Amino acid sequence: MSTSQEWVQIMRKNTASYHHGDLKTALVQAALQLIREKGPRGFSMNEACRVAGVSVSAPYNHFKNKDALLAEITVEGSTLLLAELLAASSEGSPKEKLLKTHHAYIHFAERHPEYFAVMFQSGIDKGPYPEIREAAQKVSNMAYRIALKMELSPRQAQELVFAIWTIAHGFASLRAEGALARASKVHAIRVSDALVRRLLNLPRAGRGGRLGNRREGGSALPTVIAADLGMA
Repeated sequence: MSTSQEWVQIMRKNTASYHHGDLKTALVQAALQLIREKGPRGFSMNEACRVAGVSVSAPYNHFKNKDALLAEITVEGSTLLLAELLAASSEGSPKEKLLKTHHAYIHFAERHPEYFAVMFQSGIDKGPYPEIREAAQKVSNMAYRIALKMELSPRQAQELVFAIWTIAHGFASLRAEGALARASKVHAIRVSDALVRRLLNLPRAGRGGRLGNRREGGSALPTVIAADLGMA
């Protein structure tokens, strides 16, 4: 069993096994069930309590409101996404690893639509929840470190990762919204894959590449990618 599969099993325990010591998990699982049925904006805290089998006052020991509950799910989603990206990119050259992260991102959105919806469609103000940004940053940092191994400057690595994730996120969002017919999905997958392969075949820094300025210094991990994608 893969690491990501084990993580999913842990996070998707049957709420029937709820007990008072596991209220937080029970509420998260109840919310995920409702999100699958109604979307992240289509349920109330009272409904989550009903599904979890607890009183309407019970959640406030852990979540002061629905936004706090959705923030918890957002962090879980980013953590699960990171696990799947790491598993997918464990072998291969840096270019192959980045291509695999592209595929894994799309597969994550397809396999875990409830997490994907909360991460990008919940509409909550993420400012009060710094843990969201921290979890999202771990995801973007992982891909950024791979890109740096391609002998790119920090700026070039950041732009390459942003370009790849923009393609993956755009395709995953169109699929999640039902904007692609079945035949179109096959074509879109091929186009998405071809675009990323083309990006990864661009000349390296110093050989005519267009991904920023090689002379630009700095080695700090980027803080912009996750925010630009709406993850943080």
